[in-house]
Amino acid sequence: MKERGFNALDVRMMMHKPDRIYASPGTDRWIVDARLRGKRWRDILEPDPVQREMVIITAYPLRRRS
Repeated sequence: MKERGFNALDVRMMMHKPDRIYASPGTDRWIVDARLRGKRWRDILEPDPVQREMVIITAYPLRRRS
């Protein structure tokens, strides 16, 4: 997270009011499109059935289309 310029609190802020949440086709993962400090991000989540929680697999900024 640190190398991408956000921390655990930032992730919580992204999850608080996501723009969109949808299932990733063909996987057990979920995709969350969110905003942080005016920039668009995509977070990939995967459920951990043993711990009964969602695990953040990765998060990356979305670039504008040219």
